[in-house]
Amino acid sequence: MRNGNWGTALRVLVVVAALSCSSALLAKTWIWDGFNTSEKLSGKAFTTLKLTKDPTGQVAGNKVLWTPKMEKGAKPSADSAIYNINIPADGDYYLWARVRWASGCGNTFYITAPGTAQAILGGDGTYDALHWVNWIDAGKPKKLSLHKGVNTITLGARESGTMVNQFLLTDDAKYRPAAAYFATPGFVKPASGK
Repeated sequence: MRNGNWGTALRVLVVVAALSCSSALLAKTWIWDGFNTSEKLSGKAFTTLKLTKDPTGQVAGNKVLWTPKMEKGAKPSADSAIYNINIPADGDYYLWARVRWASGCGNTFYITAPGTAQAILGGDGTYDALHWVNWIDAGKPKKLSLHKGVNTITLGARESGTMVNQFLLTDDAKYRPAAAYFATPGFVKPASGK
């Protein structure tokens, strides 16, 4: 390549990189820790577990919300973790969870949000490492139409050996989280007296 073309090639690479990142830079995202619930946990199935080591090397808050492992074939008690999240504006949003699965028999949660029926979150085949999964509906990211103010997301126990470290809500269907993040201050509203 001639000397004059290196500068042009570099400028093209910078523009392409900027365009590919522009969606992520414009996305609005809010993060909360899975163990930071709005209601006190009942202890029937969910508990908070200290987790400081993970193959990813990152465990937000060094804790996870955990459904303890049970004997083969046993199901956890009906239990839920409730998150009252403070949405800044009416709109369409997409939910991700940073999870860790024990096995193919311990890789899902139940999930509900305003205007949705109970669904299943997870079901992928990545085990023994924290990773992000999004709420899928018919093969596409599930669009949640949420209103400004407090909206309730409920995570339900479905299988044992499941962990959730963080949740991420975004207004961009193409956004892909990649690591542990700092929680958005004040996004989860605690119950009165908590």
